[in-house]
Amino acid sequence: MISRSIFLLLLLCSSSLASLTLKVFNFRGYGLRDDPVGPADAYIRLRFSTIHTGLTRVQPNTANPVWKDRFEYGSAKLGQQVILQVFDQASGYDPQLGYCSVYVKSGSHSVSCKLSTGGRLDYMYSLM
Repeated sequence: MISRSIFLLLLLCSSSLASLTLKVFNFRGYGLRDDPVGPADAYIRLRFSTIHTGLTRVQPNTANPVWKDRFEYGSAKLGQQVILQVFDQASGYDPQLGYCSVYVKSGSHSVSCKLSTGGRLDYMYSLM
């Protein structure tokens, strides 16, 4: 009986440590702040597990950008942090419009967050 309990405990521990696939996609901005020249030229920098992992394409001259970029990571674990930083591309210095942060959990999820300079970022992720 004891050996069976130990086996079940080991099985549960190993499944929680197993690597999963994280997909982050369907990015949409709403009401992003204008810069002095006009509407934002927005892009997203995605950080996963404290490592810079990707940039979306720049969506020029729009306060309501839609990004079709998709990011996929095959070494994700439950509870790891994903940070999405929204920037306005400018010559010399790209000001940050805000960021979103989530600790991933299994399944598919829609996330919506308010940005610090105004506006909102929506996106989806799945961890399986």
